[in-house]
Amino acid sequence: MTDLLPRLREAAPWQSREDGQASVEFVLVFPLVFLVVLAIVEFGFLMYSFITVDAAAREAARFAVVANSLGTTCELGTITGRAVETGAGIVQCGDISVVFVDAAPLDGEATRGDQVVVRITHPYDAVTPLAALAEAFALGTIDTSITLSACVASRLEAALPDLDGLPGVTCN
Repeated sequence: MTDLLPRLREAAPWQSREDGQASVEFVLVFPLVFLVVLAIVEFGFLMYSFITVDAAAREAARFAVVANSLGTTCELGTITGRAVETGAGIVQCGDISVVFVDAAPLDGEATRGDQVVVRITHPYDAVTPLAALAEAFALGTIDTSITLSACVASRLEAALPDLDGLPGVTCN
């Protein structure tokens, strides 16, 4: 057995000189690869949250236009309830704002052709520790908070019950 080791070293002399090279390269490259993977995962979660918030706003506006429901609670069958339901656990009741814009402000009623504006503003919380790492390396000078928002304005297809002069806004 002892005769075999010198023969193996003679057969592959390059291996004995470069034993630690792969380890050093791995140690130098792995943190960068790990940060890139974390960034890709975080970006994926961010895009999922953004698409979900946008879809919830569109679905709530569509529900308001068709269902003519004025409820402002988060119960099923209301506009905000529909947004929370469509929001897949990301959108919360406090993130949603629903406003009816009366095209004829003198009559105080929402009629066909008036607007309903659904605005969702959701604070995004990082899933990976990438934001904490960025904040630590920048000594707290980087703002890592992200606010996702979506605003949808749609025209009513039918008259709504009396709105009692609700204020109007647009998606600007």
